[in-house]
Amino acid sequence: MPAITDHQCFNQPDDVSVKLWRYMDLSKFAALLQKSAITFSRADNLGDPFEGSISPLDISASEQMISTILEPSVVAAREARSF
Repeated sequence: MPAITDHQCFNQPDDVSVKLWRYMDLSKFAALLQKSAITFSRADNLGDPFEGSISPLDISASEQMISTILEPSVVAAREARSF
C-alpha cells in the first residue's frame, strides 16, 4: 500500500530525499537485525495516559457511521416483520 503524500495535515519536506532519523539503543538495533522484526512498546508503557485513546469526536463519528450503515438494514427488518 503506497504512502499518502498529499494529505492536508502533513507537510511534505521541500527536499524529498531528506532522511528521517530515529535513534535506538544498540541492543534494540541488534535484536532488530537478528530477528528481522521490529518491536513496539505497549501503549500503557509509553507514559501518556491518553496514548491510544479514542476522542469523544471519534466516538461520535463512529456511531454516526455505524448508524448510517445499519439504519437501512434495521428499517428493512422492521418492515419485513410488519407483514
